[in-house]
Amino acid sequence: MTQKKISNKFIESNLQEFTVNNGLESLPEFKQFEHLSNYLTISKYHPEAFDSVEVFESVDMDAGSNFGIDGGAILINGNLLLNESDLLLYSKSKKLEVVTIFNQSKTSASFDSGDIAKLGSAVQNFFEDNPNITLSQELLDLKSLYNKVLSPDYIRMIDRKRFPKLELNFITTSRHKADTTTKAVAEQVEKNLKTSNEDLASINYNLLGSDYINDTYEDLTNRYTVKIKFDRRIELDNIKDVFGSYIGYLDFSNFLELVTDQSQQIRNNIFYENVRDFQGLDNKVNTEINETLTSNELRDKFILLNNGITVVTKQLTPLQNNEYELGEFQIVNGCQTSNMLYLNRENLSLQNGLFIPIKLIHTQDNEVISKIVKATNRQTPVPDEAFVALDKYHQNLQKFYEITSRDLNDKIYYERRSREFQNSENNIQKYKIVNVHKQIRAFTAVFLNEPHTVATQHPYNILRSKSDLLFQDTHLYEGYFIASYLLYFINYDITKKIIKGNPFTLSYYIALMMRVLITKNVKLTHFNGKEMQNEFKTLISVVTKVEERKKIYPKLFTMLNQVKAKFKEENNLKSDKQVVGYRSFKDEVIKKLISNKSA
Repeated sequence: MTQKKISNKFIESNLQEFTVNNGLESLPEFKQFEHLSNYLTISKYHPEAFDSVEVFESVDMDAGSNFGIDGGAILINGNLLLNESDLLLYSKSKKLEVVTIFNQSKTSASFDSGDIAKLGSAVQNFFEDNPNITLSQELLDLKSLYNKVLSPDYIRMIDRKRFPKLELNFITTSRHKADTTTKAVAEQVEKNLKTSNEDLASINYNLLGSDYINDTYEDLTNRYTVKIKFDRRIELDNIKDVFGSYIGYLDFSNFLELVTDQSQQIRNNIFYENVRDFQGLDNKVNTEINETLTSNELRDKFILLNNGITVVTKQLTPLQNNEYELGEFQIVNGCQTSNMLYLNRENLSLQNGLFIPIKLIHTQDNEVISKIVKATNRQTPVPDEAFVALDKYHQNLQKFYEITSRDLNDKIYYERRSREFQNSENNIQKYKIVNVHKQIRAFTAVFLNEPHTVATQHPYNILRSKSDLLFQDTHLYEGYFIASYLLYFINYDITKKIIKGNPFTLSYYIALMMRVLITKNVKLTHFNGKEMQNEFKTLISVVTKVEERKKIYPKLFTMLNQVKAKFKEENNLKSDKQVVGYRSFKDEVIKKLISNKSA
């Protein structure tokens, strides 16, 4: 058993919970800590980034042959960028806010100047046209994606005065702040990188210890409470399934308490129920909000000109002197207003006389929350796919998951609303939760026979292009459940080392091949009759038994590795990540399955 190095009990507790929730228990402690560090630094920008276990592998740059970098990621407009298809989707906003993150994690309780300098050297090497130190395949893939972001097609959408930004994070379990000498080393790294990389608008080297780890983890898991003074309010009459509801307004300083964390950064995770991400300064509505906030003539009329924000909270405790304590709350409408107010927080003229209209709703009823989300965000145009999980079909699909899982030892849960099961009484691990993105990917790969599409297309793009093949009223729920169940067991077997190596990149291909090898049926003709029912019964009888899965894996991986090796050689490709997006590779896998069936 590997000896534990983390002595901080709070970090140890949070790390243990994190690894259990994400099914990472079989990894050594240092690798668990690297994954936690990547989760914290990336989720501060994109709270929903780690919706499946394969994302941890996507941002893991430390495959054992790397120099100085444990984690790396590119974020576009606050979203984790995984492939070029995502970039094309995000570029439709005609603006690209580019942030690149590199992490180095140490379980030791100190800041080592040598390691801090080493991260700087490794990042500098990454940006070199001809790196002196050979880049790992993971870093080569990341660099290829970064170069695509800065290609002529996209660079014109970047505000060069503000972006791209570079963030280096050196993360340790230290309870103490970095000393003067160590800070000086980090500052020198910043200067060196600025001198040699003129394309970067800003560079920040953060030295992060135990306070950052624990505070950020609590923020991301929504375990904090916020106190506001809410004396300007009207309480509404009793409403079924609602504990209390209020309409009123907050002053500016009170509002900032609501939306910022301990380090005075905006809490991005409180907007995950708001179907519109922040649209940036150039958005027409936000330009008008900014003009109101900066105009001496209009500022006091903000409360009349702005629709305000809607807050839904699961915990609301009245205190003395008109104070209220909120816990597990979300801003379901008002993301643009909140961000514009935050960006103007240094404007001293806003400190007095600026009031923000607010609707505060205290309920724990998920159906009520879903209806509020849908209603409050219908007031201005929002793509229909943003609401798909709130439809009746998904409500019934969630019930099917619940009913079917009752009779199974390994239960999975369908999450219609983001983080619906977080902090629930059932203490459901995250890797057992299927959100709408994971559901789209699973069904597309397993039953539409398109794992290559999953590898290259954002789930919303898949839903748009295949709207007549997904979530149809006539579709049996069994297909969606068993597709997710296959992925669950495959990822489980990878993390538990039942499947050797870490082939998360191939997990959707493995799931498709598992289905075909078990049922002997390459492609279904329809998803609403006995054919689907038979697929479900056959698959559920096999995949729930680990010994049965073990019997299938040798043949499956022999076939997959043969096709993969030949395809790489013929197309001069090196990594699995490069292979999985090719339709021609998927076609070769299908041919292999057909030939096996006829053999």
